[in-house]
Amino acid sequence: MGHGLRGVMALAAALAMPGRAVAQPDAPRAVLVYERTEAARSCPGEALVRSLVATRLGADPFGGEAPVRVMVLVDRGRGGYLASIQIGADGQVRGTRTLRADHDCEALARAIALSVSLLLEAEVPAADQQAPAVDQEGPAADQEVRPPAQAADVESPAPPLVVANLPSPVMIVDSAPTRRRGIAGELAVSAGGQAGLLPAAGTIIGVQGRIRRGHRSLAIEGRWALPASNELAGGRVTASLLSGTVGACGSFRQFGGCALASLGALYGHGDGFDSSSAALTPYAAAGGRLYWEQAMKAGFSLRTQVDASAALVRTRLRVTGMPMGEWTAPPVALGLEMALVRRFE
Repeated sequence: MGHGLRGVMALAAALAMPGRAVAQPDAPRAVLVYERTEAARSCPGEALVRSLVATRLGADPFGGEAPVRVMVLVDRGRGGYLASIQIGADGQVRGTRTLRADHDCEALARAIALSVSLLLEAEVPAADQQAPAVDQEGPAADQEVRPPAQAADVESPAPPLVVANLPSPVMIVDSAPTRRRGIAGELAVSAGGQAGLLPAAGTIIGVQGRIRRGHRSLAIEGRWALPASNELAGGRVTASLLSGTVGACGSFRQFGGCALASLGALYGHGDGFDSSSAALTPYAAAGGRLYWEQAMKAGFSLRTQVDASAALVRTRLRVTGMPMGEWTAPPVALGLEMALVRRFE
């Protein structure tokens, strides 16, 4: 009892000393940087992972300013989803983990939370021991302050991950973060409206194939602008357009853009004239596309795209003998389409 009483009195005296830093239990322990590539946009976001870590540790360890930095990158490659986890402090990497899940991204999120929790439990006490002591005032100010004996282990590598209750679809691939960027493909069908390709605004449909590697892709598509008519010099001219397009594209998260080049043929004919004929003329254009893509389930996504193209060959449909009987393709055409996309890893 005497030893216990002296221990309590010593602790009370230590807390009463002026100038001693007292740890704040609610202070952030780490900064979380959580990112998903465009291919993994359907995976759970930062909020779920943060909630799972907080549940396991008993409190939310993350904040805007903290000595430890945790970086998580979720990607999708051939064979499933991949998560790279890195923890560091003082500009040095302390530990890394790489996890893979076949097709269950929610199981991967639970595994990420477990790995982050274990890495934080191993790293944060060591990081806390590196904090410099606050200058004291009073009789103890001249005493030399030495860190605890465990501080000698701060520079040692993080201990190996102990897996407990890891979701069964998830496995550890290696101990270093990797970003595997395999070649993926996609098919898309689109439909929308056009203005400037034909004598009147109308409907355009398309089929597209794309080869993707990381954020870059090469697209090849076929497009058909359905027949559109307009009155001209007492009659009617009708035209349709069949074309092929090649595009070099890049994306950032849900957004992207393409540089486009198109070749095709425009078919036009007249109706209601004394003498009507049909003509097939070449079509060539160059332009660009901006798009926004929303991921859905099972590898599908919905893409909204806006096109603008400049005609390199301008078609003219002319009524012989009529001064005002001519339609000339505008120099710029616009299109707005929706596309249903299916990706293949």
